[in-house]
Amino acid sequence: MLDMRNLADRHLRPGWMRTIHSSQAATCDRMLANLESFRANTVDARSVYVAISRVRIGAAVNSASRSPIFLHFT
Repeated sequence: MLDMRNLADRHLRPGWMRTIHSSQAATCDRMLANLESFRANTVDARSVYVAISRVRIGAAVNSASRSPIFLHFT
């Protein structure tokens, strides 16, 4: 739970969430992709490419998957 009275939480700003596929025509400065490995067809090379190719400045990918495709993003 975020508490804006706590200094550690104050750096956060309101943002937006969308699915990877809805971001295909969009561009953003920064993003965090949470790829849930327990969902079918979520963690594959195409999904990762679509997620990170829409970013201008910085991308972070979070996944519990041990898929070899993540070796290219270290």
